[in-house]
Amino acid sequence: MTDIEIIDLIPESIADYGVCGYKDLKKNLELRRKIDWFKEYYPKGLRTKIIFSKEGGYQGMIEYIPGKYAHRPVNAEGYMFIHCIFVGFKKRIQRERLRIFSD
Repeated sequence: MTDIEIIDLIPESIADYGVCGYKDLKKNLELRRKIDWFKEYYPKGLRTKIIFSKEGGYQGMIEYIPGKYAHRPVNAEGYMFIHCIFVGFKKRIQRERLRIFSD
């Protein structure tokens, strides 16, 4: 049995998990800014889902928002816009994941 789960971050929990694996608010001014931005745009539909392992920690994430709020010059109203996808499985987690899918 694997310990990998998908977690929907919310304004009250984003600081607990961090962004892209970065959690130290004291060292990372940009992390604090990112969390503030997340809290501002969450009511507009910004969402972040993370892949988290109790054994290996933060393993990946996807961040998306309704297209009309995208922070890129795109014509995407009516669509969801993916700002970021990050996947960085550690080898031991990846081996476990492959074992589960091959069973």
